[in-house]
Amino acid sequence: MSKDIWIIDDNSKDQRKAYGASFVEEEAYDDILSHVECLNADSDLSFIEGAKCVCIHDSLEDYIDGYFLSESHIAKEHIIDYLEKNSIRYVCFSDGHSIPGVYDGYEFNLVQIKKSAFYERLAYFLNHYKDHSELQFHILAYGKNYVKELLAVNIKALFAKFSAKSPTEVLTLRDVMPDKREEPEYLKKIVELSAPSLGISYNDLLDFIEDEEITIKEFTSKINQILISASRYGKNTYTWK
Repeated sequence: MSKDIWIIDDNSKDQRKAYGASFVEEEAYDDILSHVECLNADSDLSFIEGAKCVCIHDSLEDYIDGYFLSESHIAKEHIIDYLEKNSIRYVCFSDGHSIPGVYDGYEFNLVQIKKSAFYERLAYFLNHYKDHSELQFHILAYGKNYVKELLAVNIKALFAKFSAKSPTEVLTLRDVMPDKREEPEYLKKIVELSAPSLGISYNDLLDFIEDEEITIKEFTSKINQILISASRYGKNTYTWK
């Protein structure tokens, strides 16, 4: 029976143990998780058919004639092709990648995450999946307190848009809306991460900004209360009004 989540990692240096993830070998999550270490260009990949998610070492070494070949990574290329053709979500981890993680353009796949961070956060990711049947890649990308981390990233970017203005100036819609088509909607993301406790929708908040003549100082103070709340409780408990 195929498992929902697979880890494909040569683990040639037994790094999982060093990263506190020996539970993988111990089959602690065997109801949802399976793993494989030895693959090469000729391997049959049908074992991941029907998987919900595959986590793969981005420097996966091919296993040939009883040895891992550090300069050969053909199996990894075949696996990524298979996953993309079958629309299976995936995570790529490697020691050379960054913290926090990096998504593809649609946040469908986590294409880069540092290997140590991946394994240190893996149990939280698996527990969340068991409890909610949801692949929450933000846990792998930012850690178990991902709400706080994502709020911090989006708040910093939002505030930068009007940092040159005086705190006593009235905030305008132009200050908070994207300047370019490809720019993320930072305020919208903040509202989504703060729901439901924030008690106001994104569109209603835009109406509030347009109608109430709130100063930049007042606005940033209220937004900062959201981050303070998330830092204390792991989620927002602050109400806008």
